Amino acid sequence: MKKASVFITLLLTFCLSINTLAFAASDYETDPVPINPGSGSDYETDPIPVPAPDSGAPSSGSTKKVSVKATKIKKLRSSKTKITVIYNKVKGVSGYQVQLAKDKKFKKGRKSVWAKKAKVTKKTVKKLKPNKKYYVRVRAFKTVNGKKHYSKWSKYKTIKTKK
Repeated sequence: MKKASVFITLLLTFCLSINTLAFAASDYETDPVPINPGSGSDYETDPIPVPAPDSGAPSSGSTKKVSVKATKIKKLRSSKTKITVIYNKVKGVSGYQVQLAKDKKFKKGRKSVWAKKAKVTKKTVKKLKPNKKYYVRVRAFKTVNGKKHYSKWSKYKTIKTKK
């Protein structure tokens, strides 16, 4: 038992010195397991867990900030009941969200459409009322480990559907 505790102390010292200790010291305390009788010792401890080397990939608990560059609206087109939004492409994104509303603060009559592919730079919002003014904005998003990270919204532009 004395050799095992010395080994644990040395391992802890080594792990602390290279900042890779990812578990508590209580994880090292293990119950003795019987081994072959007559080998000079009656018990041996379980193997000590050793942390895996850092692969460089962010872990699920990582707090690395993901930045997504914003996009701009290039052009707006309207018909009687739909508006087509054309926006700039942004490198390294997963897709875009186009949002329109009946007021500048995007509180009234808000609708959203999603472009789930980064190559799509034109989106149409349908089922709108004719002869109404709408405010439109766009943002890009990037999916990392199943979580969406958004850019800032573009500046809004206004357009009126036709009569």
